[in-house]
This record gives sequence, C-alpha cells and structure tokens, in this order.
Amino acid sequence: MKKIFILLSFSFCLFSFLQAQNPYVELSYPWLNLQQVKESKIKSIMLATMSADNSTVEKQVVLSFNQNGQLVKEECQVGFKYSAAFSYDNSGHLSSAVFSDENSSDTINYLYFPAESKYIRQTAEKTTSGTWDISETSFSYNQSGLLMSVVDFQGIVPSREKPGENSLGRTSETYVNRSEKETTLKSMDVFQTLSYSSKGLLQSWKSENFTYNITETFEYSYDQTGRLVMIDWSQEVNSSKTFVTYEFYK
Repeated sequence: MKKIFILLSFSFCLFSFLQAQNPYVELSYPWLNLQQVKESKIKSIMLATMSADNSTVEKQVVLSFNQNGQLVKEECQVGFKYSAAFSYDNSGHLSSAVFSDENSSDTINYLYFPAESKYIRQTAEKTTSGTWDISETSFSYNQSGLLMSVVDFQGIVPSREKPGENSLGRTSETYVNRSEKETTLKSMDVFQTLSYSSKGLLQSWKSENFTYNITETFEYSYDQTGRLVMIDWSQEVNSSKTFVTYEFYK
C-alpha cells in the first residue's frame, strides 16, 4: 500500500498538552486536546464531512482513544477505506503507526528523544537494488511542549538504522513563529496562519500553497465545554461542513 499521509484537511497543532506530545495528532487534528480527551473520558470522535448541499456524507473519520486519552485507532472512509493503529512506549510516547487497507499495510516508526524534546518520524522502503530509501522528519519542542520546528530529511542508504541514526540529507524545514493569539508556519511552498481565542482554542486555520496557487480556510466552532462541534472549510467557490460527535466511556 502506498504510504498514506492524509492530513484530513487539518494541520499543525500547537497547543501545550500535559500529556506526551503526539506529532501525528498535531499534524492531523489541530483542534484536538488529548488532555481534554482523557479528563472527559472520550471514547471516540466521529467527523462527518458533508457534500456541498449537505445531502450526503463524503468523508467519515472515527478516532478511538484508550482511557489514558491516547489515540489508538483511526478509521477513515474517503472514496476508499483504511485504518491506522497506534502504539506507544512505556513513557506514553508514540512509537509507531500502522496503516492498513484491504490489500496491504505500511508502518511509520517514531522515536522520542527526551533530552532534546524531539521526535523523529521514519518511513523506509527497500529499493530493487537492495538499498533503502528513507525519509525522516524531526519535530522539536520547547520546554512548554510547543512545537518549534519541523525538518525533513531523505536519502538512499545501504542499510536501515533507527530514526536519527541514518546519514540523510536535509530537504526542507518549516519555521514556526508565535504571538499571543496567532501562530504562523512557513515552508518553501506553504504559509499557514493559525488563530486562537483567548482560551487557547483554535478558531481558524488558513493555508496558502504558493506552488499550486491554492488558498483554503478552516473555521472551528465549539460547544460551551470547549469541545469541537463543527468545521467549516472553504476554497474559492467550494465549501463543506464537518460535523463532530462524541462517544464517552461510562
């Protein structure tokens, strides 16, 4: 199966969680507070994206959590079906994500470096010549648990080593700048702006892709408890709504 890096129409999460950081959640679900998941005893979250006329569900995602508030499974139907299972080390840090469809599966490995407050994500594929095509991404955090930089590396190497131990070349970097109510992320091709409320809730996310001249915007609505209930997406004349519902542990 071709490696799946669907961001599900979301991007970086820059909140500070009391739990261990989870770069997959931070990349895919910027509104998701894992500490709130644990404290509210949330068992699963379903996101249903409707068609433009709200008549049919075009995409459905179900996120399942254990009672520690960790994401353990993701099930998605968006023209095809796939699932992802997540594993953690003894300290609660993400260690792997296994993506599966009806035909095959792929594994993404993660390794946390506590002394540096850094994750490294690794994907690897063996070539026909017997070498390894390896991609790694480094996620660095400050002492408050906030994401500070994202750096990508890639290379063809004779053997596969643990994340961070392969001789790879740097290919790109995302720069993070933060003010009281706004965070920007800038890479070579994309500029992102995330705006927050006074309570730290993500209110909007705007992504500008300079390569394809595409701008898309997401606006987030919450209930009185601070749980996300709806996402409004727009891109030029196109738009959609994603409705969010919850299941709780008893």
